[in-house]
Amino acid sequence: MGRQKKPIDVLIQDGKKHLTKAEIAKRRREEAKVKGENDKLACPDWVQGRVARNIYQATARELKKIELLANLDVTTLGQYANAMAKYREVNQAIQGAPLLVPKPTAYGDVLVENPLFRLHVRYAEETRKYGDKLGLTLGARLKLSTTPKGKEPPKPKSKYAEFTDEDDNG
Repeated sequence: MGRQKKPIDVLIQDGKKHLTKAEIAKRRREEAKVKGENDKLACPDWVQGRVARNIYQATARELKKIELLANLDVTTLGQYANAMAKYREVNQAIQGAPLLVPKPTAYGDVLVENPLFRLHVRYAEETRKYGDKLGLTLGARLKLSTTPKGKEPPKPKSKYAEFTDEDDNG
């Protein structure tokens, strides 16, 4: 997996990458396209429980501050809040729980892994998955904004094209 793109302002501040003014302008346009509208961010009704709603609202507030939340993210943020609430619930249940629990079988009790630990891993993975889809970093968002190869917009006609052998696309 390749590195995530850094925002153009971070690249300029670091001074590690030398970009032309046209490349900088192109990257800024890509960053602006990715943001989207953010006027309908109310917590969906299907977000379960007070804890999940609080997680939704707190995360939405933080993401909105740094302009990383758009209307299209509401469903994913709701799923993230539900998964995080379940993760916290299982995490509390695990405190002091035994690693192995008896499971009755035809031949007597057998010690097996406590099912709470599987749930803990499952909700941790769900939380991570929805967090990645949500794009909790600008780098994750910018990764979605790249223009596919071969789909570059045509270059504008040069003002000197009539004096040279250049074609219309440069």
